[in-house]
Amino acid sequence: MQTQPGNEELAKKTVRLTSVMTGSIYSGFGILAWFMVLLQKGMMPYMLDDPDVDENFIRLMSTLHKTWETYMPLLILLGLIYIGFGLLLNKMQHRSFGIFLIIVILTLVWLAGYLVRTLQYPDLFMSTDQGSSDPVAMVFTGIGTLFMIAFFTVPQFVIARKLRKLG
Repeated sequence: MQTQPGNEELAKKTVRLTSVMTGSIYSGFGILAWFMVLLQKGMMPYMLDDPDVDENFIRLMSTLHKTWETYMPLLILLGLIYIGFGLLLNKMQHRSFGIFLIIVILTLVWLAGYLVRTLQYPDLFMSTDQGSSDPVAMVFTGIGTLFMIAFFTVPQFVIARKLRKLG
């Protein structure tokens, strides 16, 4: 006869699963973005030779490359920390909540830095040929910013809530 897992075991499973999934997504996105930067940087010399390529596009790509070269390796590392936290949860005992708070602080510092870095260049992301802001780009920038804030905070709330039940 199979027994039902207790509330504590379910909370641990939720924390482990959420941590590993969150870390995998963070690391996966970081690796994909870093690979895209390398690929695009390899193609840039050919784009510079094309007279039809807009100078604003080249500036946008250069800015994006610099940003992602800085922040994506950190995101990969952050993702690996989440994975490690999820896998080593049972060994942490009563220190897990404190360790998780440190991870949350690192996540929020990464998010704040990334948003400050990307949102300081709205002219690159939202300008039209006439020099004015594109309303559609503004809406998508707003939606993207809200998505990033949610994606880098909601899993932490889920994990923290479950960890509090354990401690």
